[in-house]
Amino acid sequence: MGSAQAMAPALHVLQQQGSEVVAFVNGATLRPQDHPDVSQEELPEAPASQIFRAAGLDTRTIQGDSDLRSMIASEKPDLVLVGISAPDYGSEKMALKAAIELGIPVAFIVETWPHRWLEVYEQRDIPLYRQAGLGLLWDQFSCDHMKSQGFDSTLFVATGNPSQDAFAALKNDRAKHRAAMRDRFRIPEDAVLIQYSTALSLDDPEEDKPGHREWSGFSEADSVREYLTAMRDVASENAPYKVRGVIRQKPSFSGVRVQEMIREICPAVIYDNSRETGNALLLASDIVVGSMTLMIQNAAMLGVPGAFYLPDLCTPDPMISNRLGFTIPMYARGDLGQLIRDAAYRPDHLKEFTRKVRPIDLPLDATGNVVTAIRNFLDR
Repeated sequence: MGSAQAMAPALHVLQQQGSEVVAFVNGATLRPQDHPDVSQEELPEAPASQIFRAAGLDTRTIQGDSDLRSMIASEKPDLVLVGISAPDYGSEKMALKAAIELGIPVAFIVETWPHRWLEVYEQRDIPLYRQAGLGLLWDQFSCDHMKSQGFDSTLFVATGNPSQDAFAALKNDRAKHRAAMRDRFRIPEDAVLIQYSTALSLDDPEEDKPGHREWSGFSEADSVREYLTAMRDVASENAPYKVRGVIRQKPSFSGVRVQEMIREICPAVIYDNSRETGNALLLASDIVVGSMTLMIQNAAMLGVPGAFYLPDLCTPDPMISNRLGFTIPMYARGDLGQLIRDAAYRPDHLKEFTRKVRPIDLPLDATGNVVTAIRNFLDR
């Protein structure tokens, strides 16, 4: 699905420019045993199909490897474009193998940093993907990493991810969004705004306890409590520098428990789960912190320093951006409260904190970049 989202905008443009584009998904991965209440004919459509069709593309469903090979052989395309996938039976790898065997040029697109993919599937995927003729990668950092893994650097173009074009462009309007959000929530321009973005709704206590399948060694409710207590304390102490707080939750979360905690501990902290404010509120913040939520990584992509607060983590850190230096990991209980106190009492803290993270330089107009890279490749 991620590959389809990354491909669809550029494929749509190529089609508008006169290219014939055929998209396909592997229907064989939709197994009847996973849908016992429906017949083979009524199996749900693969999510990627919906993405391709929404882009106006001729979308077909193949049933396994032999069907795929027959389709590619009959279509005789000038280029086969694939993504990456975890399963061995993923249609991306099937198509890549088939195209190589049939002597058809292949390009692949990676919708995010490739580090974790290559670490886990190095022996399986690197020999295969090295045979492609063009790699469309997220940024120059990704290109450099692929080169370090033995790939030919001339194969790669740092295009960005077309599905994120609108998101990446937000960074250029940070001042506008910052002013609008601070005016909306009555946050002084000179205040350091520290946003906490939750991963859990916290309305169900059982999802935040040992024994739950997503338990990682710490209670997020305790983290929210630590955040609110520190905000209350620096306000009551009349700290020399203004610090303001906002807790952000997904629009699908009711926020009952979190809002109760805000009322009980620090009513001055703002609560928000509006559908239209998410990215703008990131841009209005000076630091965004939370546990296992992609909002922290999103903040970093928008140029706002993000920190993952994972006290007493009992599993390997799943956030690849921490290891790559794009976000800051905090693993000790109390680090979040100390972050808030430092912002309130140390004048250079925000600058110091920002210097700890590696800036993310996402290419703009990824859709145009992918289209150009494919056309240049075909014109060689």
